[in-house]
Amino acid sequence: DVPLPEKIVISHYLLKADGSKLTGNLINFRQIPDGHFYYSAFQKRATDPLCMTFGKNPKSLLECGIELGAIPSKYGDYSIRVSVLPRVPLILVVWKGDDEFPPEASILFDDSIVNYLPVEDIAVISGMTVYRLMGLKRQLQSKDNKK
Repeated sequence: DVPLPEKIVISHYLLKADGSKLTGNLINFRQIPDGHFYYSAFQKRATDPLCMTFGKNPKSLLECGIELGAIPSKYGDYSIRVSVLPRVPLILVVWKGDDEFPPEASILFDDSIVNYLPVEDIAVISGMTVYRLMGLKRQLQSKDNKK
């Protein structure tokens, strides 16, 4: 059964989607109209967990992403492109930290995303995607520990 938050996002998508093509212009969450109002929640729900989970081993983002059906992308140290809904890709990016800088993470969106989802739902799908990846990482680690 589909969880209620996902049903709500899908309903909003079906109501708002206008068929716009992807532009190829990537933006971050703050660049989405009204994104600055939700940025703190977005950061706590999506980018902070992404960084905490994959920042020390960014290659694991690629491994987990492939399990989820994502494709490798060209940003940061490691990044993946996840198609959450038709014409709604997320680019999850991780930079590995070093002696001078801590790990960082970012999520990028095609700027056409505003033609498909409201800003609140963009935060929700970002968090859902990150948490699915986190679950996959735990599963893969569990399998490795059993070997």
